[in-house]
This record gives sequence, C-alpha cells and structure tokens, in this order.
Amino acid sequence: MKKVIAIASLVFSVQFATATETNSKPSLEQHQAAMGFLLAQEIVEAGRYFNKLYAECPHSLKDIGLQNINQLTANLLAAATIDENCYVTVSYTNQAPVAETLQGKTLTIKPNTKELQVLVGECSFDGPAELAPPKDCKSQVFPYLTQDDTQVIDGFVMAYRTHNPALLKADALNELSSLMLLPKMMVAQFYSEQKRCPTNNQELGLSAPEELSVRFLKGIEVSGCDITATYKNEAPLPNHFKNKTVTYSLYVEPNNQPSPNSDSDWTCQSDLTQADLPKDCQPE
Repeated sequence: MKKVIAIASLVFSVQFATATETNSKPSLEQHQAAMGFLLAQEIVEAGRYFNKLYAECPHSLKDIGLQNINQLTANLLAAATIDENCYVTVSYTNQAPVAETLQGKTLTIKPNTKELQVLVGECSFDGPAELAPPKDCKSQVFPYLTQDDTQVIDGFVMAYRTHNPALLKADALNELSSLMLLPKMMVAQFYSEQKRCPTNNQELGLSAPEELSVRFLKGIEVSGCDITATYKNEAPLPNHFKNKTVTYSLYVEPNNQPSPNSDSDWTCQSDLTQADLPKDCQPE
C-alpha cells in the first residue's frame, strides 16, 4: 500500500512540474480532471470484471477491494461509489491540493449494463465544460494531454492495478474462466462423438499444456475427461494463487450422453481456498 501511495504522490509532483514548464502543456486542473476520469474508469473496469465473474454488479467498493481508493490518489477524491447497476460516481475534495475549479465537483459514469464487456455508456460532470470527459465515455484520455503526460498517468494506473490484490484476483479468475471455455467444449464434444474421454491434449487437438501458458496460468492439461489449469509461481500473481490448480471434470454416467455445452455436466475441484474459488467451483 505504501508503495502505491508513494507512486501516486510522484505522479502529482510530475504533473505539477510538467504543467509549469510551459503554457502549452496541460494545467494542474486539467491533469487532475483527467486523473479523476481515469480512476473512475478503473472502478468501472473492476466492476465489469466482478459482473463477468459473478453475474451481478458489486454493491460497494469493498466488494472489489477499492474502499480506500482516495488514499491511492494523494487525496484527489473525497468519495467514490459504485452501485448495483455498476454506476460509478467520484467526487473531488473541496480543498487543496485540488484545483479550485474542481473542488467539490462530481463525475458520474453510467455504463450500459447490457454491454459490460465494453466501456460504453454516459458520462456526466457538474464542473467546467472544458474539463469534462467525453459524454459517451469512450475516450481513454483527454484530448489535450500529450504523449508524455499520458505515459505518466498510464504508469500510475498500471502500478495501481499491479499492487491491488482485489483486481489481481479478478484478473486471475477471469483468465481461468475465459481459457477454460474452449477445452471444456472440446472435451464434451469429443465424448459426445467418441463415447469416451480423450487421452491428452494432443488427442483432443489442443496445444501441449506448457504451450497454453498465459499471464497467470502456467498451463492447461487434459487427462481423460479432466481439465487441469495450474497457476504460475511468480509475481504479480497473489501468493495464495501461486502453484494452485483448478480441475474441471466432465460428469459421465453409463448410457448417459452429456450435453456438449451444459455447465451442469461439469464438477470442479481445487486447492484454492473457498474465498478464492471461481463461482462455478463454489459449493451450493
């Protein structure tokens, strides 16, 4: 946490320095307006991950581990909230170091909950129009920021995500659920056609387990009707995920051919703690 706060302080000091070098560069209030928008987007992004994993929006920032987000912004924000519709509201503090034109102002992002896979929706801001984000929320940066400026902000956001356990957990679970879709479909289809389980990845037509290595997962191995994903043993993966495995097993009964696309035909086992289990691994 202290590392992230230090990074946030560094960002604001760099912003102030770049703003005062020349009048052609963004002012401090422009930087702070952009930072508030980017942080609001980060909350929306975390809400989208939560929705994808649990099929509902988080009821509070605590659900996505961001209840102390103001501490990560050098006290830029007075408050930040997310509701059951994934609507995000951030309010700037009403005192320095926030620029006077931003003090007490509020930014709201209302994503379209029917299309949470992409950031679309409506942005509103009760402050000066020249500091407002695009109304459609689609712009990732404000148009007046230079490339150097955006690199500073992007660096902060990346550090923020890398040091945030809740977001890393969501990323790790999202990667697992996404990458398991194809092997599960292929195993179910193989059993439906062959009336037996595949021997390994090669027989199923998948790459070798070690070749299915991505950001968090070390590999995915098929053995019979079991599919096992193994997490890596390295940062930025949270320690309680390192070297852990998640195994999905196709439920097979004699003379009972399972549906190739039914999640109810799969059981799950894992050495992750119950709090870290994917939703489809959690006990009823």
